[in-house]
Amino acid sequence: MASCTTHAPVSPVCASLNMMQVRAVITQAIANARAALTSQKQLNEYMFRIGIDEPLNMPSQTKTYHQHYAAFSHLNQPAAIQVDSGYIVQYATEQITSQLMIGVDELNSCPGVQMIWHELISPFCIRRDAICDVNAKYRTIDGSCNNLQRPLWGRSNRPHIRFLKPHYMDDIGVPRQVSVTGEQLPSARTVSNAIHRQDPCCPLKERDLSLYVMQWGQMLDHDLTDTAIAKGANDATIICCNLTQEVLMKRSECFPIYIQAGDERFKESCMNFVRSIAGHSDTCDMGRRNQLNQASSFLDSSFLYGHNDEDAREIRSFRDGKLKMTNSGLFPAGTNDQTNCELEGKGDYCMKSGDFRIHVMPGLTAIQVMFLREHNRLAGVLQQLNPTMCDEDLYQEARKIVMAEVQHITYAHWLPFVIGERLWKQMGLVPSPSGFCTSYDCDLDPTISNVFGGAAFRFGHTLLQNSVLFMKGQGFHIRNEMGFNRPRMIFDDNAKGCSYVAMGLSVHPASRADGQVVDSVRNNLFLDMNGRSFDLISLNIQRAREHGLPGYNSWRKFCGMPYAIHFGTGPGGLVDHNPEDAKKLHSIYRHPDDIDIFAGGLSERPVEGGVIGPVFSCIVGRTFHNLKYGDRFYYENEDSRTGFTLAQLNSIKKMGLAKLMCLHFHTPHVQMVPFRMPGPTNPLVNCAMFEDLDFSLWKQ
Repeated sequence: MASCTTHAPVSPVCASLNMMQVRAVITQAIANARAALTSQKQLNEYMFRIGIDEPLNMPSQTKTYHQHYAAFSHLNQPAAIQVDSGYIVQYATEQITSQLMIGVDELNSCPGVQMIWHELISPFCIRRDAICDVNAKYRTIDGSCNNLQRPLWGRSNRPHIRFLKPHYMDDIGVPRQVSVTGEQLPSARTVSNAIHRQDPCCPLKERDLSLYVMQWGQMLDHDLTDTAIAKGANDATIICCNLTQEVLMKRSECFPIYIQAGDERFKESCMNFVRSIAGHSDTCDMGRRNQLNQASSFLDSSFLYGHNDEDAREIRSFRDGKLKMTNSGLFPAGTNDQTNCELEGKGDYCMKSGDFRIHVMPGLTAIQVMFLREHNRLAGVLQQLNPTMCDEDLYQEARKIVMAEVQHITYAHWLPFVIGERLWKQMGLVPSPSGFCTSYDCDLDPTISNVFGGAAFRFGHTLLQNSVLFMKGQGFHIRNEMGFNRPRMIFDDNAKGCSYVAMGLSVHPASRADGQVVDSVRNNLFLDMNGRSFDLISLNIQRAREHGLPGYNSWRKFCGMPYAIHFGTGPGGLVDHNPEDAKKLHSIYRHPDDIDIFAGGLSERPVEGGVIGPVFSCIVGRTFHNLKYGDRFYYENEDSRTGFTLAQLNSIKKMGLAKLMCLHFHTPHVQMVPFRMPGPTNPLVNCAMFEDLDFSLWKQ
């Protein structure tokens, strides 16, 4: 009987290829890539040896602004071992597409080409894999095996997903630098000055929202995203400024930001900027440059527990399910983390939590300490209820409850203030008042997108104030510049400083979400003793360009919104911008297609009830939709093995940020909703009024 099997027709491009020639081209491209990698490493070693690249500082030394940034952009070991393979894959892809004059998508559609490529690249690129226990009751630390059919989805140290094809000048990896008119795009610093400059006199308040909206968002950002930045020899910071053009062209990881003469803050003509490392796909395919996310793509509280097994082990005490904690209720010092912060006072040290960025802002430190204390409280109560439970079970059950608390507060209390209630409801992001709401879809990839981490979820920078409100006594303000990577405030008054910082967040109004950003980060990020610093907004804009993120207009189309063909605010124009902001955009961009996603998205009018505009709301809303529906362990899912009982879940749904603050920050009262400022509609309430978990439901 004749076979009924049919085969897809071979494309004319594939049919025209001489496979012997293809093999020769791929072989040579990989050899060239390996040689180029060796040259890069030799150049990095030379730049370190002659003192151009900056080494990590010793704990007792004062940090330079480069070293502050290096502490914030740590490259972990699981990501570091992928640096070489990512470089080789991207470099070889560029060479192959250039030599054959065929696009990468067309080449990947040719089975013969793929077979030759995978055969030749396999010695230099290790495919990712995961072995799953289908009966596992708890999440893995690295996020693997959440989806049992696709166990790598959401795992740490994998590339971001792309919602849209990247926009690179060579289609493979060269950052976007040219306008659609053929002229150079404005410098990222020029855009920052024109669009995002905040009147230093009087930053406006954002309705009645407190700074907890920003701080919770930063905590979530560090839970979900951690893009790996390239390092030089011996983990030195690569320096891209004050180099000859010849040397700069050889440093493939450099993409410096140029500063116009007469800048209001910076006298230099260059701001240092190092590219994110190139990642490769799980199967080492040919492809365009993509970036590695060192964090797991789930709301799994990895800021507390770690993104990989090595960090997780270092944080645990392995006694009674608890994490390591000092007598004053803080994280202890890490064995290899003492260069991650600036030590200013006797007894100061750099804390070891699940995320090395813990000290970037005092408010972030405080909120992580709150969950450290909460985990150990939960483990202690569980151990009292169930004296025979082993350390592992106590740790995992306490971790499971903490993750549920974070997810519940995020979806039920925080998210509607960000994207507005309409979209919150429309996208199915509202937790049910009680009971289960099983929503898992095994075909939905929850992996964090490049545009979310590289642009949209950086919206919180516009909510920042210039200072930390330190609620010691009547309270006083400390400039942000004095808190970057500096834990001194937390250690104040025998570690009560943690509570002073945390309570300050609840009574300090957020800046208005108007696209403008305060000077403490727009001009003085990581300010060092020599008066040198970065502009966070310039870094954001440049990061989106080097990640190949398409411009603002492309994302309007992605979100189903009308394309802008002019800079007016009427039909066909920038309809979601105020006339003043549209004029600012017109003053520096030559065409609406040139508008950077960060600048265009952040300067939109916020949606009703939210703090971000329609495009960022679309991207953020879609991400949290994927995080809910693509997570097998989402806290509302009904599952007798991995989930909670009905009664346990209902008890968790009564918990909120206010109760956690009462438990862990030594305060007798707090407002009902800490994401809002206290006032007549959000009064201060005695802490005894807030319900705690009903722990009897966890007695075995």
